[in-house]
Amino acid sequence: MWTLPETITLTVIISTITSAVFGFVTFVVSVRLAKDQGDRVDLREIYRSLYEHFGLLRDAIEAHDPKTWSDFPRSGDRSTPPFRRMLESGKANLLPELIRRECENTETEVLRAGSIYRNWVKETYAPTLRAVLNAHLEGNDKSSSGRSYHQISVGKLPLMPREKIAALTDAVDQNRHGLGVEFSFERGRTDMVHVYADRLKAVTSQKH
Repeated sequence: MWTLPETITLTVIISTITSAVFGFVTFVVSVRLAKDQGDRVDLREIYRSLYEHFGLLRDAIEAHDPKTWSDFPRSGDRSTPPFRRMLESGKANLLPELIRRECENTETEVLRAGSIYRNWVKETYAPTLRAVLNAHLEGNDKSSSGRSYHQISVGKLPLMPREKIAALTDAVDQNRHGLGVEFSFERGRTDMVHVYADRLKAVTSQKH
């Protein structure tokens, strides 16, 4: 049996990303408390857009693909995610201080952690994984030859639970389908390595 490189846990990054989910929960509770006190129509719209924004950040984390600063439009030399735009426009001043502080901290920390994580994947994890695949594969790893495969982004693998990674490799070993690992991080470009059971090199034990 072949295996993908063992999931590398970056304690600080993963902890920060996880805490962002709890920050989202705190935000929701704060919003509900504020709503109980009665809001103006403009505040309700701000709450609605922020709820959607932080919900998307949470969903991305749970999908093993945390958002980064580069996922949002830039203004000058700065990325401008939704809450930062509200701070710059002054809309954030309509929010109670507790909610404003929670939004700013949560948005900043989750995007900072996501950016550090993505850079680590590009510079360390992806080259390591490609080297492992190259060592295990024979033939042209760029061609799927019309065969079925499960596609996965290299950026998602380090955050995936071990059992999910095991299921991916087991499916290849049992020749149910192949695995296509996408190494490109740029939209519209592809750099995929295809893994199939009949392309895996035989593993032999060596006696010394």
